[in-house]
Amino acid sequence: MYNLLTINGVVFPTPEGSFVISKEDVTNDHKSEAGTTVVEIVREGVFTIDVSYGGLIEHKMDVLCRKLETVNTVIFTYDGFQYIKQMKLEGLKKTKVAFRHGISVWSLSFSLKEL
Repeated sequence: MYNLLTINGVVFPTPEGSFVISKEDVTNDHKSEAGTTVVEIVREGVFTIDVSYGGLIEHKMDVLCRKLETVNTVIFTYDGFQYIKQMKLEGLKKTKVAFRHGISVWSLSFSLKEL
């Protein structure tokens, strides 16, 4: 059994928020001289991973965030195959959800886009 998400050698916990892996082609669309639309495939099968955690204690969130860099080595499973990709961190968001009895609970979300 594979870990769901490993970033820079650190196994991240299973997100209780959402975990979405998408794969799409990068295209260049333009109009030809004849007026038709031409679609050029620049690159096939570029992965994007969207991750969100609904409630992490502040210490755990800080530990995970310190492991994230602008460019990350990410290991994940898609359609039964394990992939190792270089991915760019985008849209890192931290939001305090609750504070009680000296304990802060935070939500954490981010996206990883294959380079």
